[in-house]
Amino acid sequence: METKQNQSEKPTIIVDTREQTPYLFDTSIFNIGYKKLDAGDYQLKGDTIIFERKTIEDFVNTVIHHWDRFARELIQLSRARYACVVIEASIDDIRERRYYSKANGNAVLGRAVAITKHGVKVFFAGDRISAIKFITKKIFELSDYDAPKQLCKPIKKKVRCNDKNYKSKYKRNRTK
Repeated sequence: METKQNQSEKPTIIVDTREQTPYLFDTSIFNIGYKKLDAGDYQLKGDTIIFERKTIEDFVNTVIHHWDRFARELIQLSRARYACVVIEASIDDIRERRYYSKANGNAVLGRAVAITKHGVKVFFAGDRISAIKFITKKIFELSDYDAPKQLCKPIKKKVRCNDKNYKSKYKRNRTK
């Protein structure tokens, strides 16, 4: 885990070198590094906060046709302090079978539940942009880094920010 003395530095996201279409994280917020990761597609450098990215097609194909291999990866992910499979689709996209496979939506959602039994979180982001935003906010929520001001909004209780004006605004909004 990063220490408190590193709060003024930008966190570094390590991107798996095998990632075919990596997320474009805001480089004013993050440093980006590349390395072959044993599990997941994105990891906070110096910590075991790991995210596995899946498009809807990749998710359905993986959990239905390649479950045994993925279950081995889930065992590795379960050793992390925080691990999450981030899906670029909504639950409704799965229920309404907005994917090319003939796989039953309930079977796909059942496998999503099975992932959580390995101690790995599952987040249905809805789309690629929302997935990037989720990962960005989660990194600041879980790490010792202070969130940049553009991420500090009163409705997000768990995102830390060193901005005194933010904190006082947030307290005022909570009492209304």
